[in-house]
Amino acid sequence: MAQVVQFPDELYTQIAAYAAQQHETPDEVILSWVREAAQQVKAQAAPATQEEPVYDPATDPLSPFIGQFHSGDPLLAERHHEYLADDHG
Repeated sequence: MAQVVQFPDELYTQIAAYAAQQHETPDEVILSWVREAAQQVKAQAAPATQEEPVYDPATDPLSPFIGQFHSGDPLLAERHHEYLADDHG
């Protein structure tokens, strides 16, 4: 399927001159520009993949306290959600 796009004569003249410098036809130049624009639109519309944040103790104000306390419960880190739900559920 082909589509027709109309340009003002002044603009088409500029496109034709540029195309001649590139040893291409105006249609080839315009099609190339439209494809590039479509790729940019597609890239902007695609959801950005989020990388897993990396823990940086230098930016954590509580990092000096890590490992300073012993709860006596070896499963505390794994089961902390359960403990919090029991207290507030």
